[in-house]
Amino acid sequence: MKAKQTVTAKQIESLRQDFERIQIDLLSTVMDEAPTVYARHFTAAELREMVAFYRTPVGQKTLSVLPQVMSEFMALVTPKLPKLQKDIMDSFGKVLRKRGLEI
Repeated sequence: MKAKQTVTAKQIESLRQDFERIQIDLLSTVMDEAPTVYARHFTAAELREMVAFYRTPVGQKTLSVLPQVMSEFMALVTPKLPKLQKDIMDSFGKVLRKRGLEI
């Protein structure tokens, strides 16, 4: 059995930097498709308004805080998803049965 290895603060910082680099590299490839999606839902004028908003103090705060907000929200929601999915399927099953359709 291998002895437990102690990780130094310097190693943790280096690992954090590697992890962030990997995330950015992989997420940037996913984000390559974002312009197409935005163009489908927003006009050029609306996109210019969004850019103007993100240049305001509230827009800047939104950009810096929203990732943490979403992380906290997902941490709260994720454990509830299996029950939610089951409840949705159960409720829809009742609708199908009420209409004489079997699942």
